[in-house]
Amino acid sequence: MRTEKILPETVYIDNVKETKELFDFYVPKFIRNYEKQPTLSKDWNIHTDYHKESGDDVYEGIEDIDFSLAEEVYFKYIKNFISHYFPEILDPQWEFEGIWYNIYGKNQEAEVHTHAGHSFSLVHYLQYEKGSHSPIVFVNSYTKEEASINIEDGDIIMFKSDIFHRVGSNHSDKNRISIALNINVPGFVTFKEEVKLTKEEIELQKYCDSLQTGDNE
Repeated sequence: MRTEKILPETVYIDNVKETKELFDFYVPKFIRNYEKQPTLSKDWNIHTDYHKESGDDVYEGIEDIDFSLAEEVYFKYIKNFISHYFPEILDPQWEFEGIWYNIYGKNQEAEVHTHAGHSFSLVHYLQYEKGSHSPIVFVNSYTKEEASINIEDGDIIMFKSDIFHRVGSNHSDKNRISIALNINVPGFVTFKEEVKLTKEEIELQKYCDSLQTGDNE
């Protein structure tokens, strides 16, 4: 596992050795659903089962996905990450809180959002074409500065759920495919509300931060 400092949070990155196993098991199912409904998301024009609810007409004919195998594989990577994040705790407790897949066809993208209300969020790249597929882009909620990380096909990334992020447009004919999930650690849950600040509020926040750090002296 390696880390990258991003705006100024830390993102944790690991490569999943079982990626081919998960790809072979899941991707054909994902693609069958995608072909039935390329724009399944309620939020954007991408295909994802993140908001899938029983009785919703838009999901009619969409195959349910059993993520038991994925959870079994991810367990050891998450356990390693949590132990690294909370080194002072002998056996940190955590639990899965939602797991879903995303497919970005050509020109599809996701706008800025967070998964606030959970502790950490993870993304595993099952099909990622470097140079054509956009990596996840993290956004500073105060300054609007953006930064991305260097990832490879098969990588899994882990980060605090309240970090703003987006996914740029897919410029390839090849689908960008990932599995994502949230996890909760008791006593470590990020704020649910997404705070949108005006330019004046951002400047005030910067000034208050400088008073705490002594940068104004």
